[in-house]
Amino acid sequence: MVHLRTDLTHEALCVVYGVGSSSIDRAINEIRPLLTARGSRRHPSGHPVQAEH
Repeated sequence: MVHLRTDLTHEALCVVYGVGSSSIDRAINEIRPLLTARGSRRHPSGHPVQAEH
């Protein structure tokens, strides 16, 4: 979630959380489908956009 909200690089997140890049990649890949299932998506500008129901 931090990556999606702040656009911090994977490298910066590794430093912040003290983990390797594979952990960051795994977390991002796990959360994206959950957010999509809840109707969350990102506008190309990086701002969240509400899903149309």
